[in-house]
Amino acid sequence: ETWELRSDGTLLERFPSSDLRMTIVYRARCFPSEEAKHAYQNLKNDDMLSLELVLQTLIADLVKRGKLSSDKADAIDRLDLAVLLLDTYVKYP
Repeated sequence: ETWELRSDGTLLERFPSSDLRMTIVYRARCFPSEEAKHAYQNLKNDDMLSLELVLQTLIADLVKRGKLSSDKADAIDRLDLAVLLLDTYVKYP
């Protein structure tokens, strides 16, 4: 079987099935009680962490781990940050 990679209808590449690997990721939220589930489902925006706070926390940890210099932390491109986060925190066998 052959798979085709297309962009806007234009054929970019063909791949045999043997060259492909698929991964399925299932993520679920588990709660210790119905009350905890209800509290999570009814969180207000003001109770949630902002994207900027999450990114600042992760960047601070990258600096602490020596993966990112503090002088580059404020100017890192989002794509470069994403790749660095994956390399640092997501380990594949």
